[in-house]
Amino acid sequence: MSNLLLHLYVAILDTAALLAWPVEKLKHGIIAMSQLRELENVSEERLMLIESVNLKKVSPNQESIVKAKEAASNSGDLTKLSDVDIDLIALSFQLDEELFTDDYRIQNTLTKAGKTWSSVIQKGITGVWVWLQICTGCGISKPSDLNKKESICSHCGSPLKLKKKKR
Repeated sequence: MSNLLLHLYVAILDTAALLAWPVEKLKHGIIAMSQLRELENVSEERLMLIESVNLKKVSPNQESIVKAKEAASNSGDLTKLSDVDIDLIALSFQLDEELFTDDYRIQNTLTKAGKTWSSVIQKGITGVWVWLQICTGCGISKPSDLNKKESICSHCGSPLKLKKKKR
């Protein structure tokens, strides 16, 4: 895609924007190809309407997907992000454009990576999140092992739950 053509498109749009915004506001937005399947599952009618809008549909390149996964791993959000979420984050790296999203984990990943985002409808996060693992038995907390989905407390053997702590 030529740089001149890309400059006609001004922002990456999360599925929340595709569902909530009026069609006129979506014009010249950028979406991930994977969002089309997600949107079809949520609202076939909205998908048909969105297909008629001048959106640029892009599949992120492999290098940007790797960067997105590294950023999500560094923020502690990787295990809770969908493939579509990773594609959107990857597009923000690849195209260096603002991403409109109400997903707090995407916002946290982008904030920590120094990328630009704006909310669609919600207020959005106000600071970077740090994840803690809290024991459901004895209550001991420790910094999260960022990429483990489940863990057991080394002190009492009870399950650990993930909890965010704002910095």
